[in-house]
Amino acid sequence: MKLPQGVRDWLPHELARKRDVEQILRAVFGRWSYEEVQTPTFERFDVIEKGLGNELTELSFQFNDRRSTTLALRPELTTPIARLVSTRMREAPLPLRLSYVATAFRYYEQPQEGRMREFTQAGVELIGSPGIDADAETLFMAIEACDEIGMRDATYDINDSSVVDGI
Repeated sequence: MKLPQGVRDWLPHELARKRDVEQILRAVFGRWSYEEVQTPTFERFDVIEKGLGNELTELSFQFNDRRSTTLALRPELTTPIARLVSTRMREAPLPLRLSYVATAFRYYEQPQEGRMREFTQAGVELIGSPGIDADAETLFMAIEACDEIGMRDATYDINDSSVVDGI
């Protein structure tokens, strides 16, 4: 019996290491005062497609429910977090420091190591705190997280979308 392409089983020792990494990341995020949130595994496609961009829209697993509403498995977590903040957390005082560790799904034509169709995404969203201090906070947190999970030789690329917009 074969699994669908791009997904995997986790043996006990593999799952134990995965869970350890997730807990380390949650602990780092918590030390930086980020609170964990969870969004649904699938969302209304018309709601999330606005924040996905063309590439992620194309990589989305889409399906219809019995009422013909188009739904999608979340291909990333930032867009669902934005939906959550704009609806249920609209009145929350800023800045918001939110974190997540959750499964996401992308339909890659040729799944491979590092580009699986089902994967775990961990991250943070710092909302309502613009500027270099916010950038520095998230960068230092990323460095700490990578160090703690054993990725001490990680490299970081820092970009600014205004450069791309200017071109």
